Amino acid sequence: DGATNGVGYTYDNALSILMQYEFPGNIRELENIIEFAFVLCHDDVIKIKHLAREIQEKSLKHHNRENIAVSSMLEEAERDALIDALKRFSGNRGQTAAFLNINKSTLWRKMKKYGIS
Repeated sequence: DGATNGVGYTYDNALSILMQYEFPGNIRELENIIEFAFVLCHDDVIKIKHLAREIQEKSLKHHNRENIAVSSMLEEAERDALIDALKRFSGNRGQTAAFLNINKSTLWRKMKKYGIS
């Protein structure tokens, strides 16, 4: 039910965004994107909110969706990703930081920002 791009894809699903995303990396980048989305997704279908911040931002900019509260959506997605990754690694911050490809101190600051203990 979202806006179409003229070839049948709608901009409100993750697949259409990934189909239009120009991957600057290789297949490993796609694997990382899918793995990240899998951690966030608790449903049967990966949605836009489960995609990495960079992909969401590029998609939103590309499609002029200025009226969406991007900041709060991204913060919620980031918070959920942190919680899910911490659960996945039983609270092990070193493994969680490595999985998210961030420094342990960055993980700690983000946990503090979102009130995650």
